[in-house]
Amino acid sequence: MEMNKIFAFFLKKKGINPMMKRTAYGFRTYDGKWKLFIKSMSIMHTKRTKVYNGCDYDNAIEESKYQIVQREGAIDLVFTYTRII
Repeated sequence: MEMNKIFAFFLKKKGINPMMKRTAYGFRTYDGKWKLFIKSMSIMHTKRTKVYNGCDYDNAIEESKYQIVQREGAIDLVFTYTRII
């Protein structure tokens, strides 16, 4: 199965419109929040969050990564990590 079809199926399951654009590294959604990296076979989601730093709130970016794994003819999407930058 093609990687862009896997990415579109994943986005549909998350309730997101699977409109995407081809880039140098793979594919991304038009809003730029979801990215598919072809070489590493991973999907990255970025979103803005507010983090309390002691006296007020700062804006931060939260990244979530999913790995595409092929096992015994089946394709699994495995959650890898979430980090705040």
